[in-house]
Amino acid sequence: MSTERQVQEVLWPGDACVICLEQGELTLEHVFPDALHGRLACKFLCRGCNSFFGHKIDAAAKSDPAIRTAARALEKTVPNLVADIEEGQRYLIQTDVAMLHGFNRRGEIQGIWHHMPDGSSIAPEDEAIESLRGRMRAEGLSDDAIEAAIARYMAAEPGEIVDLSPTWRAKKLAAYLAGPDLRAPSADPLFFVKIAYEFTALLVGRAIYARSPQLDELRDVLKNLRRDSDAFHVEILSAKEAAAFHGIAFEGNAPHAIFQIRLFGKPAYRVHLKRLAVQHMPIAYTHDLESGEHWHNLRDVEETA
Repeated sequence: MSTERQVQEVLWPGDACVICLEQGELTLEHVFPDALHGRLACKFLCRGCNSFFGHKIDAAAKSDPAIRTAARALEKTVPNLVADIEEGQRYLIQTDVAMLHGFNRRGEIQGIWHHMPDGSSIAPEDEAIESLRGRMRAEGLSDDAIEAAIARYMAAEPGEIVDLSPTWRAKKLAAYLAGPDLRAPSADPLFFVKIAYEFTALLVGRAIYARSPQLDELRDVLKNLRRDSDAFHVEILSAKEAAAFHGIAFEGNAPHAIFQIRLFGKPAYRVHLKRLAVQHMPIAYTHDLESGEHWHNLRDVEETA
């Protein structure tokens, strides 16, 4: 099993950003985001566009419930990838009194403070103990008295209330991991439009810079996050099961350009660029996430006018 995160960098013939068309230093853009272990990359975005789209569109994609679920299904096949996907993700923790939120931090699920309607707070045990030490110290308790109170709490059974000081009481709660929190919003449809547009750039080379109404409209859609535009449509599809690959195919013009994007094999998205026709034969790119292999060497794609 390959654990290397290799980048297949496609050589770019231009000197301007393919979205804003500004000339200058170009930065490496992952067509499938690096956060999803995408390795197809090209230096064809300016730093400003790369940062803007990374923050506004790409960052949230790994929390899309369908994408995250498909990735998690591959844990035995590509465990390092799944660990990266799950880093920082939200989880649910069930306690005796409430369902709490937690986050994955380096493979451990850490709870967060939760303030209850009655004025009490629920907190991770180590944080709660340190907070109580500080509060009891502020009350004037000696270090010995504080440590004795903490020892009584540590010896308590789940559900037992312990008097720590004249002011503070604590209750040890039983808690267990309920599972991943899959209530995040779906990926932005412009996430898939951007992938399709960037793949188009790889197919047509310098022709992506043309000042045609169709390309200008798509660039405007992306730059201004025009999610209500009728210049595109994204169909949400699904394969039967997850698989360790990403892929994108240009399916041809029928009559407009149509692309199909697959992430972790199962979530699939057909992107219609409704007023664009791409002068290129149908073609597909696949990245095997287990072996690291890529099918179709886009360095050899011919530029078309």
